[in-house]
Amino acid sequence: MNKAQKLLEQVNSINLGVSSKTILIYDGGMFPSIAERLSRDFGKTIYYVPYYSSDPRIARSHIGEGLRGVTVVTNFWNHLDKDSLIFFPDCYNEDLVEYLKREGYEVLGSGKSAILEINKEKSREVCEKAGIKMSPAIKIKGLDDLKNHLRDKTNKVIKPVVFRGESETFKYEDEESSKSIFDKISISLGPYASEYEFLVEDRVEGIECGVDGVTFDGKLLNPLMFGVTSGYCYLSKVVNQEEIPKPFKTTMSKLADVFGEYKTRMFFGTEKIYDKKTSYLIDLTMRMSNIHVSGIWTELIKNFSDFVYSLGVGNPVDPSVEHKYTGSAVLVTSNNVTEWANIKAPEDAQNWLKLEYNSKINGNYYVAPHNQNTIGAIIAVGDSWDEVIETIQEKFEQLECTPSALDPIPSREEFLEVINKVKEYEIDFE
Repeated sequence: MNKAQKLLEQVNSINLGVSSKTILIYDGGMFPSIAERLSRDFGKTIYYVPYYSSDPRIARSHIGEGLRGVTVVTNFWNHLDKDSLIFFPDCYNEDLVEYLKREGYEVLGSGKSAILEINKEKSREVCEKAGIKMSPAIKIKGLDDLKNHLRDKTNKVIKPVVFRGESETFKYEDEESSKSIFDKISISLGPYASEYEFLVEDRVEGIECGVDGVTFDGKLLNPLMFGVTSGYCYLSKVVNQEEIPKPFKTTMSKLADVFGEYKTRMFFGTEKIYDKKTSYLIDLTMRMSNIHVSGIWTELIKNFSDFVYSLGVGNPVDPSVEHKYTGSAVLVTSNNVTEWANIKAPEDAQNWLKLEYNSKINGNYYVAPHNQNTIGAIIAVGDSWDEVIETIQEKFEQLECTPSALDPIPSREEFLEVINKVKEYEIDFE
């Protein structure tokens, strides 16, 4: 089949929808809710999470099990088919993504551009070269050297260069208040404490904002989401590229050039700090963003499955979006999930309950042990902030989690405070 025939077949497939198509999803376990959403439309949805180790545990091999329309498999290679779309919603498989593309498979994933998220030093280097404003930073190797460097300093942001599983980004106030954090990192790193690399950034005071969207070879596809995060609540407004608030337009234009250089065809997310004068890029996400944002995309885009398929085959269709306002509340348990968490929810909850590392048995969701206290998010889309906020509050009341109870989500007043804070920074958020 020549290229012209193949392209015609792809166009016809998109026009006919994906009901006769198969999608094979390779995931680390964070996005079973994406598989659940895609299964509404694809003829077959196959979900694979690598579980192999010298002492394999049952939990990882069953993530996604029982979700409506999702087929969970424990062998990825046995299910490869050149008539299927291979989807990598996360960003830790650059080598596999690029290999499959070379072998002629239709693949959707961040590929080479994953380095822009995975390696924060490289990401900073690329972004600064592109003229993107970032706060001053220095790399420190070794935990003891980091503590010595920080001894007389305050108000810094500490990031791992690569291995975020050992240490997530945290704010350093002063030596005394950060002692417990350093103790945990020391235990986690063990004999490699002297090899671990950190970025120490100057802390910029301001409002944390971000633009999330999809890029196709350097083009930012409409619509995008302009969102604001505060604690465990998130609110975003659906915007076209020309409607991105002025303080963030230049950064997004320069990022588009970076995406073009990497030939990125994938969802992305940005985190920025705005101090009323300048917006500083603080992080890039080259994948489906954390579940409170990625979950919104799955319901905001009405033709989400067709859109994902079209991206993968290289001929993106326009996403169908009917609502202007979105929001979410992260679900947090009272303790880290070190044993199975049982979540009872209404039958139709898959439309608004987006869980991580989960399966479903006898109508109940179970989140596998993953030693974190976040398990997912409630998401909402609507035609006003009031509708979005009220929906989130109502849905939370329909959930029950055992053995660790769910912490209260942000109140209506806390959501409204976020909106008012955006207005204080003179950003159009209506």
